[in-house]
Amino acid sequence: MDGREEAVTGGIGAVGVQAVDIDAEVEKAMSGLGLLAAGANVIMQLARPAVGYGVYESKVETGRLDRHPVKRTRTTLTYLAVASLATDEEKKLYRRAVNGSHKHVRSDENSAVEYNAFDPELQLWVAACLYRGFEDVY
Repeated sequence: MDGREEAVTGGIGAVGVQAVDIDAEVEKAMSGLGLLAAGANVIMQLARPAVGYGVYESKVETGRLDRHPVKRTRTTLTYLAVASLATDEEKKLYRRAVNGSHKHVRSDENSAVEYNAFDPELQLWVAACLYRGFEDVY
């Protein structure tokens, strides 16, 4: 029995008692808690008015956070995975898909704030928020 099993079982080799890998259990719990941090990250992103209005007025129905929060979360997590793990070719293909959606995200004459999803400052803001969220969790 190693130290962790002994700590969990109290040093008693009882029949039917299964040792628990504490490190693995804590890691699983922290991963779940990390997803809770996403709400704070979204709020931080939306705090910049041009980003907030871009999300609020988005004409991209399938990517709307308020209507499809699970899909939006999955898309963002996929973006993070591609950004950090993909090959250059995969990044290029994913960027093309994201650009296809972003081309519809821009203000019009009725918008309270001017915005465009291709604005480098707004993209940097969102990227910085995502980076900060990633750092907070890991």
